[in-house]
Amino acid sequence: MPTFGGGDSYSAASMSDRMRGTRDSPASNGHATNITVKLGSWDNGESIMCLLYDNSDNSLVGQTEERSEGHASTQWAVFEFDPPVEISKTVEYNIILWCEGPTLFYYGSSVGDWYLSADETFDSSPPDPKSFSASTGWIVSIYCTYTEGGGSSTPSQKLIGTGEMSTVGQGNMSFVNI
Repeated sequence: MPTFGGGDSYSAASMSDRMRGTRDSPASNGHATNITVKLGSWDNGESIMCLLYDNSDNSLVGQTEERSEGHASTQWAVFEFDPPVEISKTVEYNIILWCEGPTLFYYGSSVGDWYLSADETFDSSPPDPKSFSASTGWIVSIYCTYTEGGGSSTPSQKLIGTGEMSTVGQGNMSFVNI
């Protein structure tokens, strides 16, 4: 599946009650399924989630699951969107890691890439909207994975009437394409 964001990683820094991330756009329209971030040690019981913001107006587009299981070694951690979030290739997104307690995150240097930061106490309800301090030359090791395409090419059907349905499938129901 395609991704956007990214970044090399050669160094780690600790953060607590902060947001860190990078800015990028997907190559095509689609649905974001998860955000992956390279983390070092992370204490059990300390919550982490990832967020996707529209950079043009700082609005929250989606938030991943919140996790708090912690781990002691460096790994790529995957945070799922449920349901997936619709994204557009014409939008620049802020891909953000938000943590409660002491957490090591990884970053690298890359000319022209964005490093985003904000102090924000973790409380499970992401701020909307949220602005970030931005600088170039550093990039957080975080990326968003998505499926390409703007959705189903066949229309959905929605029940718009009431009625009774027997076990053999008889009854009066109305459907309309949406």
